[in-house]
Amino acid sequence: MVCQSKFVGGLGFKSLAHFNQAMLAKQAWRILKYPNPLLSSILKARYFSHTSILDVGPGHSPSYSWRSILWGRDLMKQGLIWKVGNGNTVRTIEDHWLPDFRIKSYSSPPPSDILNVPISGNNCQDDLFWSRNNSGLFSVKTAYRLTLTSRDIPSSSSFRQSKHFWSRIWSSSAPPKVRHLVWRVLSSSIPVASSLFHRRIIPSPICPICHMKWETVEHTILECSGAKKAWKHSQFFDFYVRNKRLNIYDFIVQAIDLYDKYNVYSPPTGCWKINTDAGIRNTAKKHSLGIVVRDDCDNIKAGLIVPIVGLVPPEVAEAKAILTALSWLQATKLPVTVL
Repeated sequence: MVCQSKFVGGLGFKSLAHFNQAMLAKQAWRILKYPNPLLSSILKARYFSHTSILDVGPGHSPSYSWRSILWGRDLMKQGLIWKVGNGNTVRTIEDHWLPDFRIKSYSSPPPSDILNVPISGNNCQDDLFWSRNNSGLFSVKTAYRLTLTSRDIPSSSSFRQSKHFWSRIWSSSAPPKVRHLVWRVLSSSIPVASSLFHRRIIPSPICPICHMKWETVEHTILECSGAKKAWKHSQFFDFYVRNKRLNIYDFIVQAIDLYDKYNVYSPPTGCWKINTDAGIRNTAKKHSLGIVVRDDCDNIKAGLIVPIVGLVPPEVAEAKAILTALSWLQATKLPVTVL
């Protein structure tokens, strides 16, 4: 759970097993690309003297090191693609040379896919390169990301909704210990009685405070008589009364949004602040810059939207938004003190 992406409810810690496989894939890459060093020569003579490391099996009585390298080799093969030169060594059906199509048939692919085939040029040799890096060179970082692609990041609308939900949690201005508590609540990691009962740690799932219902996370925070007393004597009692009938997920989101709304830094009286943002539309091949000016009471005083044709990395778009805001402020002479 803690090794899953933050966008699907994990904590984003590295998985040692998957990172180890990425490191072993690096060793397989070195054997593939540098066959002359002593280690590569010994392994080739012992295990694949008549074939390639990409096609070889474990062989007879393989060592633990060789079996580990083959495990990394299997990961490396997922990210390799042929750069077509003279075409003498590329197998049309078996090899991966057509982007986004590992399984090919004899039917003609769409022209757009053919145009994306990497080529080496006239009279050049075919070459294998790492498709997960723009440079074509293998890196442990991109290999580790490849191991996670099929593990915990589904390509569906449910993932987009989950990413939006958890992004709001992790990007909140709440203290880290609060965000960690929220994660524990939403991932059912709080040791409430119902959870401990299902694990056969305690004999009863009944709440030890009110002795009325099963002690679930939602009961502990919203329904228990002890929790109600705590809410009643807190400064958030009005918020609790308005939202106590929501499920725990919606309640947490409302609480985070309320905290962020009243915890945003306000400029001194009589001065203004400016917020910038950038958005990218890959389908339309455009990006836009947004600028909003607010006063010390959070009222909007001015704004600017700049649409731009072309695609740039997100960090570049954000930097362009800040640069545009500074240029705009110099031209308008607005009393902005906070960016």
